[in-house]
Amino acid sequence: DDIDQSIQLCQQALAFLPERHVDRPAALDIYAGALVDRFQTTSDAEDLSAAIQCYRTVLTRRSVGHAKRDNTLNNLALALFLQYERKGPSDRQLYLREAIELQREVISLRPPGHPNRGSSLSNLSNMVFNLFETSSSYYLLDECLTLDKEALSLISNTCLDRAEILGHASHHLHALYFHHGREDDLCTAINMARAAIQLIPEE
Repeated sequence: DDIDQSIQLCQQALAFLPERHVDRPAALDIYAGALVDRFQTTSDAEDLSAAIQCYRTVLTRRSVGHAKRDNTLNNLALALFLQYERKGPSDRQLYLREAIELQREVISLRPPGHPNRGSSLSNLSNMVFNLFETSSSYYLLDECLTLDKEALSLISNTCLDRAEILGHASHHLHALYFHHGREDDLCTAINMARAAIQLIPEE
């Protein structure tokens, strides 16, 4: 299919690009993205592991100050989070903690005004929430809500991404309600969920 063909073309291109070639990082980046796409279709663990290794290699060529470092960090963080989701409880936390660390650097490279800051904040919030669920450290939940609030302030009411962020924020507030038992938190969570549904177009 198209993904397999894309992967084959990337492999062929990489065969002609030596290790230090100026275009090799970009080719590896595209190849890794195609591997992640196939993983999300087939759940082939080898594809995800290979993609992570490719992103790590690209990152070594995109050091601090490189214009595309934030993109590579973001891609690697998201791939590690996928690895966290599929791994068993014995070693999955390592992937989650590294993903969070990388996503924090992404946000530092996407200051207020950057077009992708909102989505990066939301990604970090979701990662931190997963860490909260395994530790029950409520300061992590407070961080999630702070990240959600800024993310929502940056995403327009007409953007479909806002529906996803609202859904996650509602889930986070619901968790806070179970901790504190405050009715206001529950009401806000319900309103956010309703707002998210309204933004999703009918099929």
